Amino acid sequence: MTRTVLKDDQWERIKDLLPGKASDCGVAATDNRKFIEAVLWIVGNPVRLLLTAGQTSEYTQAEALIEGFAAGYILADKGYASDRFVSAIENSHAVPVIPSKKNRKVSRECDKELYKVNEISLNDFSKN
Repeated sequence: MTRTVLKDDQWERIKDLLPGKASDCGVAATDNRKFIEAVLWIVGNPVRLLLTAGQTSEYTQAEALIEGFAAGYILADKGYASDRFVSAIENSHAVPVIPSKKNRKVSRECDKELYKVNEISLNDFSKN
């Protein structure tokens, strides 16, 4: 079964914005379209996608990604465990499912069974 996630016109609009071109520093990507389609397949069609410069951490965009959306739970890895982001999740009336970093003085509760969904998705994605 062939699964098409991005239409050709959608791909044409974003392809030059992605890192990994032969002209970019570092390793060239083998197939950016496959990468984007893998993300879409794993997480479903996102309602918001923010592209940043290659040297910009995705953590700086975390609050902007959830702003204005109604969700029951927000799953993320430990890199997103800042008090500020967790507060933003709680203020949006969602439940943060983010494990605490090991160096946190007071550990935060996390639904470990629900978090496994995030780990399974990330592990599947990293194999592509």
